[in-house]
Amino acid sequence: IDVWNVDLWRGWLEEQGTAVAGLGPSAQAAGALAGLAGLVVIGFATGVVRTVLRDWGFTLTRSARGFRRQRGLLTRTDVMMPVHRVQGLVIGTGVVRNRFGWRSLRFVSLAQDAESESHVVAPFAKDAEIASIVAAARFHLPGADTPWQRASGRYRTDRMIGMGLACLILASALALWAPFGLFLIPIGLGVVGAAINLYVWEFRRIAIDAAQVFATTGWLSPTTRIVTRLKLHSVEIVQGPLARMRGYATLHCGLAGGT
Repeated sequence: IDVWNVDLWRGWLEEQGTAVAGLGPSAQAAGALAGLAGLVVIGFATGVVRTVLRDWGFTLTRSARGFRRQRGLLTRTDVMMPVHRVQGLVIGTGVVRNRFGWRSLRFVSLAQDAESESHVVAPFAKDAEIASIVAAARFHLPGADTPWQRASGRYRTDRMIGMGLACLILASALALWAPFGLFLIPIGLGVVGAAINLYVWEFRRIAIDAAQVFATTGWLSPTTRIVTRLKLHSVEIVQGPLARMRGYATLHCGLAGGT
């Protein structure tokens, strides 16, 4: 088999396409679902392998000079991170990891870690472990008395309306060309998307205390960002036409090495 032979691949694709076209709608749908399931399994396995190779033997040490991180199975890395160079923190998780209480902690600094703006200092950690590292980095986590505020309700409403209009336009186009009531699919997706957007809005929050700025986003995989107020380098206010008309804005806080 010549893997660079374009005619060979084209012939195989045409043969499989003819076979799939000869199947019924139910078999085609089942085949599509099986293909998606296969992609999910392959992606999950690939992620596990990459994680094992990257974080094998992970060790984080606190010394007088700062934090020292060592990790890697095939390629061993040893990184020093001075405490006073830490600009901010990013606490994140994944859809699956969040169900088991696992978090990741990253330091935002001027130095980059594997083409990223952050240094991973805890790839898999519980809340108590995260809290100890945060305290050692001279930050503090939000508490029960943190004055949280949600994003603008007008922003939430505009997103829901925009999502609904987009789904209605798609449904109208499908109603003209697609049979079997397929135009109902985008309408259903629009309703579900609007409901999810309304619920996710509850988790988009910001807070400012005497020393730090906090921001949280996400529902299934929440992310918390923390920065010391004294280390903010810039503030950018962004307003589109609709935002100017409706009276809200997006605020970006710039750090040395991240946002």
